Amino acid sequence: MKKINLLFLFLLITTFSYSEIKISVFENMKFQQINPRSTGRNILGRGTLEIQADPEDFGKIVELVFTKKSLLTNGKNPIQVENISIEEKFERFEIKSKVTHINFYGVINKKKLTRKKLDPEIIAGDYVGGLPIRVSIYEPEKVQVSK
Repeated sequence: MKKINLLFLFLLITTFSYSEIKISVFENMKFQQINPRSTGRNILGRGTLEIQADPEDFGKIVELVFTKKSLLTNGKNPIQVENISIEEKFERFEIKSKVTHINFYGVINKKKLTRKKLDPEIIAGDYVGGLPIRVSIYEPEKVQVSK
């Protein structure tokens, strides 16, 4: 009986001692202004990441690094997305709230789409797929005050 109580106490302590930062896709990437007759050569897509943190994690530094190219799909058609990025202020930032939403952007080259002769209706929709993100979480630096 003592062993079961000790095991239960150990599991209870480890459950509450660790905090967790969750990063998930809040809104899938959507491409806008898909018009084959427009003069621009790139199409911009936008999605949203959601970062959830516990109050114990406030003050920690989060660094997000995206790959430059990735392959996304809307279930019908794979598209290579280039130049995936976020705003500069969110590349490395401090956690100050429980939920933080961050917009990320991707660009597709219209020349590559015209080679495949894709219809704009096929390209429209939510894009999901492998979007590798390197996430680094750092403790804030402790400043020592000398007397």
